[in-house]
This record gives sequence, structure tokens and C-alpha cells, in this order.
Amino acid sequence: MDRTGFRYQEHTAYSRGHLGGGYLDWTARPSPFKEYRNLPSVDLPGEVSGAGTGFWDVVSQSSDPSRRPMDLTRLGRILHLAYGVTARSGRGRDAHFFRAAPSAGALYPCEIYVAVQSVEGVGDGLYHFDLAHNRLCELRPGVFWKDGKEWAAVFFITALFYRSAWKYRDRAYRYCLLDTGHLLENVVLAAGAEGMGPRVLDPFEDELVNRFLGIDPEREVCLAMVGIPSSQAGAGWERSPIAPGGPSFPDDRTLEPVQPEASRMSPSDRVPPTILQVHRETRDWIEAPEAGPGAAFREISDQPTVDVPRPAHWPDAPAFAQVLWRRRSYRNFVDRGLSAEAFSFLVHGIGSGLDTFSGVSVSFLCAGVEGLDPGSYLWDEAASRAICRKAGDARDQLASACLDQQWLRHAAVLWGFSADLQNLEKRLGPRAYRRALIQAGRLGQRLYLGATALDLGACGIGAYYDHEARYVLGLPEFHHLIYVVATGPVKRLWHL
Repeated sequence: MDRTGFRYQEHTAYSRGHLGGGYLDWTARPSPFKEYRNLPSVDLPGEVSGAGTGFWDVVSQSSDPSRRPMDLTRLGRILHLAYGVTARSGRGRDAHFFRAAPSAGALYPCEIYVAVQSVEGVGDGLYHFDLAHNRLCELRPGVFWKDGKEWAAVFFITALFYRSAWKYRDRAYRYCLLDTGHLLENVVLAAGAEGMGPRVLDPFEDELVNRFLGIDPEREVCLAMVGIPSSQAGAGWERSPIAPGGPSFPDDRTLEPVQPEASRMSPSDRVPPTILQVHRETRDWIEAPEAGPGAAFREISDQPTVDVPRPAHWPDAPAFAQVLWRRRSYRNFVDRGLSAEAFSFLVHGIGSGLDTFSGVSVSFLCAGVEGLDPGSYLWDEAASRAICRKAGDARDQLASACLDQQWLRHAAVLWGFSADLQNLEKRLGPRAYRRALIQAGRLGQRLYLGATALDLGACGIGAYYDHEARYVLGLPEFHHLIYVVATGPVKRLWHL
């Protein structure tokens, strides 16, 4: 395998008859929860209803951050809404715990850590979010960054590779990045609902951050960071884009690991070398202006277009916390069509107010959407228009390309997120691969939540015959398909 994420994507592509499969070793099934032993802990409040802000207000960022001070109640609410256990099924070893963020195969490779400073109700230090017990486990006490009181908290999202690799093997790195995107978007939105003004911090130094967290980097790595400025921070934080750096952590090579064996999810948790290699080789980033999606639109400038106006008003309801708590993955789609208004909320809600990475393009395949003929479209957010790539209802073909998952035939809209990975890496460095897949996960999570708010179903699909699916969707030349999400009416919804 060559030394790029682009080549990794090609290396792990599925094609008919070549899925790289095998049997699941249930004796080596990964643990669903990471646990530290005999460390000081702080119980988190159990209620989540305090975030009464309307969901669409949070997504559209229609109100300015209030710059409220962080305290233990707000911190607990952010963590619980982002990744808390929302339901349980089964018992004993067969128990399954649903979480606020979706995950490929419900394997949940991600963990959350948080470093806090001057937060009422919890001492300064680095903590792990023990979601099984809704508490913070103290890993390192004290103040660690050198930026005075600019930061109240920094969230770290890690991935335990084996949790996904147990089932998906070499392809698992894709799912770890997409799942990181799901969770990252939940953290950003939950913090925004609390008026915190969150800031995604990327790039960062992998080795330094992993050492600070005290984890075993051969099994678990940090993939995303979110900073929360303190209420005393200077001006200019409220609408900051993705930014490099963040707090200046001490480059202290004497920092000892903190129970690195806790990163072990099974007695035989071998991580495929392909995953470790692609992670190492997608470390570097080149600071350069992003070119945006213009090339994709120029390629198809002569195609018919359909205007999809932005909503004049976003709905007042439901509450943000209720939407996160109700979110589920649904496959019971029914052919009932979709109103023009609902589609407008979905498509404009994907990127509204998002600190966007413009290297990811949005396409969709639809049938039964009011005002749109059945077909495959490329979405142009800047012009609020859908560009027709192929006419006709191709849901059957895409269902076939998605490993013959026939339930996809009934979804009103099948969304595809794609990127010209080779060009991105050439301009921005190999870390662009990570950023593209994480961004696709963030966009997919917005679809999940938007669909939930509209009483629709949604389900993400990361397994498909790569080249066959990109052809059905009519993606721009050189684009790789990196994520598919189905949305539409379903037979029955889960309610609180």
C-alpha cells in the first residue's frame, strides 16, 4: 500500500466477490466500555433536559453564544447528550447499549476525554468519560496548558481500533473516522446548545496528544479535539472556524501512561498493520487555501438545475436534547414521498452554520421528493440548487451496490458524501484524508438529527461496492464515495 489515505481507500474498496470477509470470533468480542481501575472519580448529573434550546436554532446557529461559564452540570449535559447511553436491550453478555451517536455495526470505537480548568464542581485536570457509570475518572490532576484562562475545557475524541477491526478488519479505519465525525458533531452541537462557542482544533500533534492522554497508541489514538473558551477569554471566539493548535500542552516526555492496559478491549485484540500504517502516514497537514468544490461544478456546468430555496424560518420545535435522545438508525422505510419543505430543511440543515471543510461534496439520489424529478443530483449549497447528474429512479441500483441491502429501495433520499482524495492530499497533505472522512461523518450526523427532528428515519451505510456505488450516484470525476446516508418516512418511530 502506498503512503496515502487515497491509496488506503483504494486498497480497502469492496467489489463483488471481494469483500475481504471472514468469520467473527465471538470469543474475542471487544468490550463495549473502557474502564480505569481504582482512580478518583466525579459523578455527573443525570438530567439532560436543561438544554431546552430548539434543535433548529442550534443547527442554524441563529442565536449568538451567550458565553456562559462552564460548570459540572453543563459539562455533564454535553457529555451525556453527545455520547450517553440512550437505551438498552438484552441482558448479560448479550446486552446492547444504544448511544446518542451512531456507529458502524454498533461497535462504538470512540471514547471521550476532557481536560478542564476553573470549572465549578470539578477539579482542574484530565478526565475520562466513563459513560457506563456516567462519571468522570481523573487521569491527571492539575493545569496543563500554558494559555492562562483562555480555555475552560478541551474534549478529546479517541478511537480504539480493535472495536471496529474485530468485524471490519482493514476497512475499519474508515469507520473509526466516520464515527469520530458523528461524535464530534454531537459534541459541537451540544456545547453550542449550552452557549459555549465550541471550536474544532485541527491539526494537532498526534504523538504529543496521545502521550498527554496516557493511552496505548498502538491500540487507541486521538482523532479529534474540541476547545471550549472560558467566559474570560478574549473576543473573536464565537464563530471561529476549524483552527490549528488549541491549548499549548506541555511537551513533557516524562509523562507516564495512565493504565495503558485499559486500552485493551480483548485478550486477542490484534490491530491490522494496515490500520496502524495509514494512521501514521496521514499525520501531516499542509497549510494552504482550500480550493472548494468549484471544479466539480465546472465539470457539469451544462446540466439542468433545480433551485431549492433556503427555509424562510426554521421550526421552533422540537427541543435539541429531545432530538439527540430520540435518534435511532432505521431501516423500515416506506414509499410515502417527502415534502419540498422537509427536503429543504434537510439539505440546508446539513451545512448551515457548520465550520465547514469544503473538500467534501454532497450528492443525493431521490424519488418522491416534491419539486424534484427522480434522479441523481449534486448539491450546490452556495447557489441553493441541485444539479441533475442522471435522470430516473436508481434506488434499486444503489441498494444493489450497497451489498444488496434491499430496504434502501424505499428511502425517499439516498445521500452520498464524496471527495477527490488524491487532489486533496496533493494540496493539503495526507491528513486531508482524515479530515474528509471525519467531515463526512459530521455531515451524516446532521442528516440523522435533522431527520429525527422531522419525524423521519435515517441510517448510515459505510459498506458498499465502492466503484459501483459511485457510478450509480453519478459522482464527479475522480471522486471517491466515502459515506452513504438514507433518509425518509418509516413505518414506525421510536419515541421517548
